[in-house]
Amino acid sequence: MCVQLSMEHSYRQFFINGGVVLNSLSVPAGPIDTHVHFLPPEFFDLAREEGPRLGIRCLAEKGRDWLETASGQRYQALPALRSPAALMEELKQMGSSAAVLSPPPFIFNYDLPADSARLLADAVNRGLGRTAAQKPADLRSLGFLPMQHPDLAVSILEQGKGLYGLRGFAIGSNISGKDLDHPDFQPIFARAEELGAVIFIHPWAPLGGERLSRHGLKSALGLPLEVAAAGCCLILGGVMDRFPRLPFFLAHGGGALSFLLGRLQRLITARGITLAWEPRDYLRSLYYDSIVLSGPALQLLVSVAGARQVLLGSDAPYHNGETGDPDPLGSLTGLTSPAAGEINLITHRNAWGLFFS
Repeated sequence: MCVQLSMEHSYRQFFINGGVVLNSLSVPAGPIDTHVHFLPPEFFDLAREEGPRLGIRCLAEKGRDWLETASGQRYQALPALRSPAALMEELKQMGSSAAVLSPPPFIFNYDLPADSARLLADAVNRGLGRTAAQKPADLRSLGFLPMQHPDLAVSILEQGKGLYGLRGFAIGSNISGKDLDHPDFQPIFARAEELGAVIFIHPWAPLGGERLSRHGLKSALGLPLEVAAAGCCLILGGVMDRFPRLPFFLAHGGGALSFLLGRLQRLITARGITLAWEPRDYLRSLYYDSIVLSGPALQLLVSVAGARQVLLGSDAPYHNGETGDPDPLGSLTGLTSPAAGEINLITHRNAWGLFFS
C-alpha cells in the first residue's frame, strides 16, 4: 500500500517529489484519463477574496455555482471541477481509474499583471500539487504558468516542479496573440526541458474572429484549427529543434494537425524550408489526447502519429459539453483492426510512461 505521511511532516516535506511515496502497488491498474480539468480549494479561496484582481468572479445563481471571466463568459463550477471524490466518481462512470489534472483554460488570463499572476499561479499550483499528493496512485497534476511574464513563469515552473511535485504545465495555444515560437518563451521551454516537465498545450482564444461566433463554430472549427496552428509553430518555428527532449502534449488530438501532414510537407518543399526532420517525424514526436470525436479521425491520428503518441482524454468534467468526449473508451472502438497492444498503449501505458513513472 502507499505509505501514509504523518501530520507532523512540514508542508515542504509533504510536497517533496509531489508528496508521492510509491511502491509497486502505487500504479494505476486501469485506463488513465489525461485531459481532466480541476480547480483546488486554494483557487476558490483566492477567487472569493481577490476575484476582480484575478479577472474572475465566483457566482452562485439558482442553486448553481459559476465562474465568470473578465470578458463576461461564464463556466459552471461543477462538483467534479472542485471535489476529488466527485471527480473520481465521474471518471469511474466513464471507465477510467486514474487521471492527469490540469487547470481549465478559462483561468489563464494572460493579461494579468505580474503580482496578480503570481498569486493565481501559486494558489492553483499549490492546490493541484496537494490534490495529487493525497491520491498518489490515482492522480498526477499539471500546473499553471503566467506565460506573459517569462521570468516569473520560469520561477513558477521551478517552484511547481521542485516544491509541489507537478509533472508539467498547461499553457494556451497562443499567449495574448503571440505564437509559441516567439523568442519570449524560449527561456521557459529551456527550463522545462532541463527539469523534465511536460508542456500541455490547450487551445484557447482561437484565430478566426467574429466569423467563429456563428453556428457554434468556435468549438467545432476554431479550437481544432487553433491547436493545429500551435503545432505548426512548434515545428516551423524551430521550437522542437531547439528543445528536442521537451515533451509537448497537444489537447483535442492536435486538432487538424494530422490531417494537414501532406500540406505541411508541400509547404516545406515549395518554400525550400530547411528542417532537421521530416514533417512526419515531428508529428510522431508530439503527444496527443484522443479527443477527436470521430472514428476515422482517430484512425488518421494513430496512423500519422503512431499509437505510442496518443493518450486517452475526455475533457472532464466538461466531457458532456461541446468539446468533450462523454465516452472516451467507447471512442477507441472506432479504430479499425488495431495492432495487438495499441489500445492498452492509448488507455494506459503511454500515460503511465509520461506522467506516472
